[in-house]
Amino acid sequence: MKRRELELEQERHVSSQPPVVMGAALVIPQGFISARLSRPAVVASGLASTPEGRRRIEELALKAVMDAERALGFDPRDVSGDNLGYDIESRVPGTGRLG
Repeated sequence: MKRRELELEQERHVSSQPPVVMGAALVIPQGFISARLSRPAVVASGLASTPEGRRRIEELALKAVMDAERALGFDPRDVSGDNLGYDIESRVPGTGRLG
């Protein structure tokens, strides 16, 4: 309990810094591309139309991000069940600091 109280006290003194962008992605809907090229839209596989499909997509996405974090030298941890507002927390090896 004392350790947790110390952690909470330390969190009161945390100051945020500007984010560091390490990558970016541009997502363009297939329908937009098809309309611009005057072609019929490609029909999606329907994977996201079921709860099992969405769960599988989430698993694949989490794995891809964690693999990328490891490739960058970080130590990622799945925190999706902790309701923190994000799913993966990466720490800098040796320092324990968030990456």
